[in-house]
Amino acid sequence: MRAPLRRFRTRVTGGIAAVLFLALAGCHTSEVTPGPTPPPTRTTLPQVRAISIATTESFPVGVAVLASVVLPDCTTIGTITQSRSRNIIDVTIPAVSTATGPVWGCLSVSPIITPTVRVVSVTLQGAFPPADYVVRVNGVAQGFHVD
Repeated sequence: MRAPLRRFRTRVTGGIAAVLFLALAGCHTSEVTPGPTPPPTRTTLPQVRAISIATTESFPVGVAVLASVVLPDCTTIGTITQSRSRNIIDVTIPAVSTATGPVWGCLSVSPIITPTVRVVSVTLQGAFPPADYVVRVNGVAQGFHVD
């Protein structure tokens, strides 16, 4: 009699263990650990030191703007936009920074003596029939004429 009782206990114990395993497995929720949160970005308009206009001698006439902009530490050029109202073209060159607080890895050695100046080239959109035009890059204006 002992052998059938032992088999019964083994089966009951195994069955209880299986039920507990399934019950606990059903309670477990699969959580996805998110990656690191990117730091908040800050967009500013960098100072424009100079603007140069270049036109192509093609048909239709193409116009490009070269702008020298001063970038603060830890910034890059963002998405450049342009809008046009008749003969006035506004170009916005943003500086995007992800640095918050003291970020030692991106401090320049002597920011007063050697600021970071980048020359940005922007091809202006649209047609340019013969006329006088004004381009404003971050508020700094430069006129040009198309013959």
